[in-house]
Amino acid sequence: MNQAPEQFTADEYRVGQVSAIRSYGAFVHLEDGQVGLVHISEVAEEFVRDISVYLSVDQTVVVKVIGRNEEGKLNLSLKRVSQEERVRVSYHQEIKRVQHALQVRQPAAWLRQQQRLIRSRLSPERPVPPSKASLSAWTQEAHQALVGLHKRARSRERLYRRLYF
Repeated sequence: MNQAPEQFTADEYRVGQVSAIRSYGAFVHLEDGQVGLVHISEVAEEFVRDISVYLSVDQTVVVKVIGRNEEGKLNLSLKRVSQEERVRVSYHQEIKRVQHALQVRQPAAWLRQQQRLIRSRLSPERPVPPSKASLSAWTQEAHQALVGLHKRARSRERLYRRLYF
């Protein structure tokens, strides 16, 4: 059964990856699989003669959805994305990646626990329950990942401020 694509409304900010560059604009694949067009006039405030000066294939960009064309395809803009929105969306994107990594790790830990339980039933010796040290180590790892995430967000914000202000 095909799942309907996510409906985007105008003025939403999304993260996407440049998939193709043409003389009239760039095609951007968004996270949900939809493709939108950033017209050459929506790349920068100044006149853009060569779009490849501003964008490259496989570059990750934050775009603003500005509407849909007659065919229902997304019209996107780069120049309408403020520096604050770019930083905010990038930060939330990194948080999503960390949350996903933690969600993937939890089932793996549950599976290891189940395997230990099965082995303990097969062997005469008693299983060793997870120690506080192993749980503490896992919590510490997650905390360090989050601290690193915050550091990267702050350094990225400083970099953007130097570049754009």
